[in-house]
Amino acid sequence: MCAHDHRPTAFGALQCRAHAAQFGALRELDADRSVVMLNLVRFRDIADYSGRPDLAPEAPISGAEAYRRYTKTAHASLEAIGGSVEHFRMCKPTFIGPDGEQWDAMLTVRYPNPAAFRSMINQPAYVEAAAHRTAALVDSRLIPTSR
Repeated sequence: MCAHDHRPTAFGALQCRAHAAQFGALRELDADRSVVMLNLVRFRDIADYSGRPDLAPEAPISGAEAYRRYTKTAHASLEAIGGSVEHFRMCKPTFIGPDGEQWDAMLTVRYPNPAAFRSMINQPAYVEAAAHRTAALVDSRLIPTSR
């Protein structure tokens, strides 16, 4: 992860330049099939709104609270393209994995197809809400799954 090498993208949050090719990998998914994305998220103790101070609350909030603010709009955007959250769970300590790796929550999200995902992340309301996601998370993974 490139913590300091970021640029704004159509994803609406900040994406590392080093990972731009990964975003392009969506084109490799079957265009006619739904896609389920596994999301792993780790919250900041205190949300970091330095990239969007105009959205910062008056008093500091937790990363988990900033993520809740993101999900309010993200869920509406998701429903608008025919997608749905299939699972959301808080995570326990990692059982098998690298030392120190820890996720706070996991969710799986179904999109009708990769084009619907791309459409959603370019919706103005989603782009605005994604700034709360960026403020909320210290680390995350978004992994397309297959049957």
